[in-house]
Amino acid sequence: MLSVLAVFLPSFFMTGPAQSLFVPLSLAVGFSMGASYLLSSSLVPVLANWILKQEKDEAEHPKEERFDRFRKRFQRALERIMEFPRCCSARTP
Repeated sequence: MLSVLAVFLPSFFMTGPAQSLFVPLSLAVGFSMGASYLLSSSLVPVLANWILKQEKDEAEHPKEERFDRFRKRFQRALERIMEFPRCCSARTP
């Protein structure tokens, strides 16, 4: 993150029209990188823990996860599609 921000540091020493063009860009990138770092180091792990946490009942009787159901449905759909390989192949004129 610091290396990306260091690239924009010289824009603060520019003068004239270049300064008026590049300083707002540098500030926008700097603030967005800072916000991204704060969110990725604090909010994302908390949300991942909250979403992936299993209840006690679920730990005793693990239910089929949404992704597993999606994967099985997707696999069945692919198997049905692959029964007709000519429909799946790309044709060029």
